[in-house]
Amino acid sequence: MDKSKAVLVGLLLLLPLPATTFARIGETPTQCEARYGKAVRTDKDTGLVTFLKSGFFIMVRFHQGKADSIAYSKEQRDMKMSDNEIETLLKANSGGEKWKKIGIISMKQQWQTENGLLFAIFDTFDNMLLVFTKECFEREKAREKAKEDKKLDGF
Repeated sequence: MDKSKAVLVGLLLLLPLPATTFARIGETPTQCEARYGKAVRTDKDTGLVTFLKSGFFIMVRFHQGKADSIAYSKEQRDMKMSDNEIETLLKANSGGEKWKKIGIISMKQQWQTENGLLFAIFDTFDNMLLVFTKECFEREKAREKAKEDKKLDGF
């Protein structure tokens, strides 16, 4: 390889990879802040941290220091999220896995990665995309069951 080709290859290797090659699920609060900027809101009761970037609100919930659910919605609530935006956000959160559509229920589209570790729901009515881990889903399901059990105690 001649010297000019070697320099070109070296420069290409130094270029940052496209952002869509990195999974957002699993990032730390510091990594999320580096990606999205300073949080615009933090809800201490729910643990939800909200960022604003490129016309999107990004609402992140962390578990054990890692993002395990992320909701995306447009800053302008009346603007519909495009199919391209949904596909880009899904790809950005895939961890390199392929998404497969697992259903459409009423106004909601649902996906799951082929390895079954990530899920996504797009709610057409709320115009919001939610991406979450299997562990997050299982924790929320257990939390809801505990609430129901408490409410039904004594029946």
